[in-house]
This record gives sequence, C-alpha cells and structure tokens, in this order.
Amino acid sequence: MFRASPFDGFIEFQVKAQRDVHIILTPSLTSADIYEIIIDSIDDTRSGISRCLTCDNVVTSPDQQLLYLNENEFRHFWISLTSSGTISVGKDGESQPFLQWTDPSPLQVNYIGYYANGIVGGEFKFCDLGNLLPQCPENLKNYYCSCTISGGHTISYQNGYVDSVHSCSCEGIFNAEMCLWLPSDCQELRSKGIDVDGLYSIFPSWKGMLPMDVMCNMSLKGGGWTMIQRRVNGSVDFNRDKLSYENGFGIRSHEFWIGNSQLYALLKPANYTLRIDMVLPGGSPAYVEYDSFRIEGKQSDFRISSLGTFSRSSTYVFDAMARHLGMSFTTYDYDVDDQKSSNCATIGGGGWWYNGGAPDGWCWHAI
Repeated sequence: MFRASPFDGFIEFQVKAQRDVHIILTPSLTSADIYEIIIDSIDDTRSGISRCLTCDNVVTSPDQQLLYLNENEFRHFWISLTSSGTISVGKDGESQPFLQWTDPSPLQVNYIGYYANGIVGGEFKFCDLGNLLPQCPENLKNYYCSCTISGGHTISYQNGYVDSVHSCSCEGIFNAEMCLWLPSDCQELRSKGIDVDGLYSIFPSWKGMLPMDVMCNMSLKGGGWTMIQRRVNGSVDFNRDKLSYENGFGIRSHEFWIGNSQLYALLKPANYTLRIDMVLPGGSPAYVEYDSFRIEGKQSDFRISSLGTFSRSSTYVFDAMARHLGMSFTTYDYDVDDQKSSNCATIGGGGWWYNGGAPDGWCWHAI
C-alpha cells in the first residue's frame, strides 16, 4: 500500500500475473467508497473501473477478448488521476488510455493498494510513484500485503507462507511491510460500521483463497452474519452433484448454496457460530444456534468436525444437527453416508451431511 497526501497525478508500474490484478484507490483504509481498477488476463474477465468493491464496472474495456497480462513477462501500465475526478489507465508507449472515466463526485484518494487474483498470484514493480510513500498501518493482519525490495516496490504471491527473503512483517496471504485492509468476513465489515444487508466481497485469509461474494445480514442479532445457504420457495434445484456443492450454486440474493470449498475457507481461520433460521408449520419464525461450527477440507469430504453448544428459540425445534456431527458430505453421485443399502441424498433430494437414512429434509428445503 502507498500513502498519498492526497494523490493527484501519475504512476507507472509493471505487472506479471496469470489472473486479473486490482488497483485500489481509496480515501481511507476502511472506506466503502473507493475506485477499483481491474486489469484482465483471461477471456472471462473484462478490464474496468468500478466505484466500490461490490459495484459493477462504470466503464469497461471495449474488447473483452483483449488480454493485457502475461504470467511469464512484465507488462507496463500507467494510471493518472486528476483533481476533477478523471481516472485514466493506459499501456506503456500509448498515450491514449484503454480505460477512462470521470467521477461526477470525485473522491480524495489518500491511499493506493494493489493485489493479484488467482492461485498463483502475481508480481508488481512500481517505476514512478509520484507523491506516493510506502505505508503500513500498525497491527494489521489477515490482509493482502506487499513487499519492498531493492529497485522497486514488489508484491509476490506466497500462498500464505512467510517470505523470509524480504523479511516481511504483516500476517496474511501476502506477508510484507505495506498492507491493504480487505474484510475476511461479514462480521469484520459490520465492525467497521457497515450496516446494510446485501452482497459484499470478502477475502478469507487462508492459503491464498480467491475473494468471494457473499450475502451479509447486517441487522439480525447485531449483524455481521455471513449467509451460507438460503431457501425461499424451492425455485432453485438443490438436487445437485458433488462438484456443484463443492463450488456453490444458485443466486446469492435469492436461493443458493455457498459452496463447500468456500465454506471451509471461511471457517478455517476462526471460530464461527452456525445459526439456522426457519419458519415453523404454523408460520412462526424460529432458529437454532451452534457456537463452534467447523468442517474439514476436501480430502475429508468436508466432514463436520465441530458443532459446539446448542441453543434454540423455541421448544418446537430440536438439536437435529447433532446426528450429523462427524459425517461427510453426500450427494446423489457421491455416497459417503452410513446407509449401506441406499444413498440418503437420493432419498432426501439434495446434498447434506447425512447420517444413515434419516435426512433432515427441513434443512435444505426450508433454510
């Protein structure tokens, strides 16, 4: 991350990356109003500029198939920002930008951060920093960071491992001296004052997981709940195969399953409470909670390893999840339940941590 006072000018940098890279221009370390510049490298991503981490691009590159990045060589780019709010992004040797947009309500940019998406990440070299200065706020952890080496400011993907060569000091996906705050879950967003329910990008800080878009409930019981599943009217088919449950499916704003891989990445770094909200047959709302919910990884078929203490809002609901403790995740094409004569996912009509032939249909039908 770099600190500006404020930034109004021109920077040049080089990038070597397999996947899209992101430049963040922000008034403060916790501001929801930012400029995000995305430069693409694969044909399912479009370069663009957006006004917040969860917003659609306000402008995109005209050619979606134009791949600006390469994982084997550095590509040179420049960014300019004027006091009137015009952002321009161009390539080395070209004065005409491939991205340009003027914000009708310009932000005062005081910090600039950057990170590379994808499992293999990327590397940045800043050639002309203008009035930017390296900045690392104290006590930041679990965030994307960058490294300073001789000859330029460089960010290197470390897959969560400490880079001893650069003597990096920040904990997180990138371990280094200059950091950018990115929320690891909905609770962290809520702790920064964000109180509106909706779709947000979070960055679970374990083994370099990609950012994920999640629905956050900011009003229920103090807010900060990361939603992992939602059922409303049965419009989304939950009778899916193993791969679908692993990657997630559905519409985040309606009915969906977050994905077992994403769920594991979310739960891995910290202790979480599982809350299941439902509507009882008479129309009354109810919920149950487990204060220490954990699952294992793909190699253990996402087995439930912990539930913690059970609590409930009504005597009409019971500790149904207790029977699933220690169970792996079964789908119609991947049977790891305890019922030897049949597949519980086929009986139940959806994937779950089934134990024997007694599926808790209310879980995947009603949540």
